[in-house]
Amino acid sequence: MSITAGSRPVSGTAPSAGPRFTKSGTQWRVVAPEAVLRNTVSDADGDKSTLTFEVWTVKADGTPDTKVKLTDDNPYGVKVSPYVASGSLASVKIDYGVLKPRTQYMFHTNAFDGSLYEPNWSPWTKFTIEPYATFPGGAVDVGDRPGGADNGGVHPHGSGRVRHRRPAVRDLGADPVGLCRG
Repeated sequence: MSITAGSRPVSGTAPSAGPRFTKSGTQWRVVAPEAVLRNTVSDADGDKSTLTFEVWTVKADGTPDTKVKLTDDNPYGVKVSPYVASGSLASVKIDYGVLKPRTQYMFHTNAFDGSLYEPNWSPWTKFTIEPYATFPGGAVDVGDRPGGADNGGVHPHGSGRVRHRRPAVRDLGADPVGLCRG
């Protein structure tokens, strides 16, 4: 096999979605308010390349339904990754609010090396935005857990320290019954 100048870049065959980057059956589960889509990209010339990411909603029969506008940065509404080295993962972050929880989506990618486009799109991959919880920025008192359990200020899921101050009503920006007077 000989490599000649001007080889077209190629998308990988295993696109993925996250964070967490875990599957349930054949579908990726995104458990975060901002999805990250990724795939590998290769170029036989060794050129750096980008990937274009196109997302669609999914019909009941598993085929693409409606194209999702991911950005206003281009007339096609697609997200384009930064240039990455051949053989590397290219990824894009989809802004909060663009994709809806409990909705099934599918995406595919197309490579570009600065002069040549890939002639075909990558295989489709499906993903769902799982429901996720967001919490206000106020602190939590470890003594307020059910049963009064205290684990020394460590979050029960190991994700960091829990601050020992409970937000006052005035910290939340409201005083509905006048408790914060004086």
